[in-house]
Amino acid sequence: MLIVRYRFARCFRDLRRITETTRSPLYSYLSSTIHGLKVIRSYHAEQMCSQQFLSYLDQNIRADYLTKVVERWAAIRFDWTSFTFLALVTLCSMLVRIYKQELSTADIALTLSYSLNLMGLFQWTIRQSVTVETHMTAVERILEYCSLEQEPSVQLSLNNRLSNNWPSHGQIVFRNVSMSYSNDDKTSLVLRNITLTIQSEEKIGIVGRTGAGKSSLIQVLFRMGLLVNGQIEIDNIDISTIPLDDLRSRISIIPQDPVLFTGTIRNNLDQFDNYTDQQIWNALDQVQLKTLVNDTMSNGLDSLVSENGCNLSVGQKQLICLARAILKQSKILVIDEATANVDNATDELIQQAIRDKFKECTVLTIAHRLRTIIDSDRILVQLKTLVNDTMSNGLDSLVSENGCNLSVGQKQLICLARAILKQSKILVIDEATANVDNATDELIQQAIRDKFKECTVLTIAHRLRTIIDSDRILVLGNGEVLEFDTPSSLLANSNSYFVSLVEQTGLNEAEYLRTLANRTNTKMKSVTQKTISDDDDIIPIMNENDPLLV
Repeated sequence: MLIVRYRFARCFRDLRRITETTRSPLYSYLSSTIHGLKVIRSYHAEQMCSQQFLSYLDQNIRADYLTKVVERWAAIRFDWTSFTFLALVTLCSMLVRIYKQELSTADIALTLSYSLNLMGLFQWTIRQSVTVETHMTAVERILEYCSLEQEPSVQLSLNNRLSNNWPSHGQIVFRNVSMSYSNDDKTSLVLRNITLTIQSEEKIGIVGRTGAGKSSLIQVLFRMGLLVNGQIEIDNIDISTIPLDDLRSRISIIPQDPVLFTGTIRNNLDQFDNYTDQQIWNALDQVQLKTLVNDTMSNGLDSLVSENGCNLSVGQKQLICLARAILKQSKILVIDEATANVDNATDELIQQAIRDKFKECTVLTIAHRLRTIIDSDRILVQLKTLVNDTMSNGLDSLVSENGCNLSVGQKQLICLARAILKQSKILVIDEATANVDNATDELIQQAIRDKFKECTVLTIAHRLRTIIDSDRILVLGNGEVLEFDTPSSLLANSNSYFVSLVEQTGLNEAEYLRTLANRTNTKMKSVTQKTISDDDDIIPIMNENDPLLV
């Protein structure tokens, strides 16, 4: 029986390990499918995703089936071993009874009873020992995760502890900084030899083409990338010598995609109970969310926030992130495309709050809209990086999880290429150019005009120049249709709500929009209604003055 146990345990342990390993991708794919259900249905990819899911399921069931087979194999041999042992005990007892007359019938029955109980206990002990051994595969997986490479951290001695008010000035110095996202020697640098000094309380605007490395410059400040060369100092302290928790907790950021946690409004603003309710209400009042939380949400600060904040608009989530930064009162504030997906009123509100509440702080603002950063003390312009230089393996180049090794604009262009490949008759564009620069916006719009001229295209946009050459424009307000007509017809009506939106973009931008609409109208008269105008002969206006967001 011990021999059977040895062979059974070794095989059963390996099969159990395979079962656990194949179960992880099954659960992961199921979770990803649930979160991306809308995208899967919109691309009619149900069959493809079902086949992939069934493939993961087959792999898991195959390993689980072999596990059950091995269990039955061991059970049969354990039972046969027990039967053989009981048969030998019975035979020996009968021989002693017949030839030596030393055992009575009751003694034989008692011997068989004890033997049966002994074999049952012995089998149970062996099974339990095997079960414990196989369940240790879970411990193996935990140890594997524990052995993963962690972010480097530095423990400071008591004499070198940071002061509670660090950074007290907010001066940032980059000295010959180069950054990469991977340790791989084949991976090219995202930032190359950046050297600059940001003085205390300066407001810095960071602009550049899509993929130029604007967000990467912020990530290296938080030590989220691999610093290949150089050093970064904040208030004359090298950030590589500071523990990560201390560094990241002393810098506030309003990210491109607002991050909210499942819980209450209070938990999202003050996770560690560092502030009073009065301070939280003051922060909400400063970003004009007090009325929403107090009146619309029945439980006030205890009102629930759904997963990823899906019960709040993008603008409201950004305002909550701004309120979080106001509460934190850090000396350094980083704003990474925080107003790309919000309306003009919310944009102005955020900018005004930043001017008022962070006037004594160092503020780094990444933006594609030049008016967002035009009042900065200084502006940092970064050059565009070439994809061919970054992705050395062409179509076989790896994309990290969630595309974290690509900028938002590059991910948008990949989505456009995916839509071109699919060649659907209906294309929906939902704020596809909100996070890209004007040149990339023009590139996307031109590709849409050329590749989808025989398709039905629905475009949701904040920039009016993105949709001014559409066949018709639908203007919504408070969930109602305000206007629905051709651009030229809407512009011809001085009382049109669309005209008021155009005029609020500024004189140069309004004139450009009217010129583009007139050219589109002229071309549409000479071709069929489905022909989309070609705008190659239009000289783009270099003055960046984005329109009012609907």
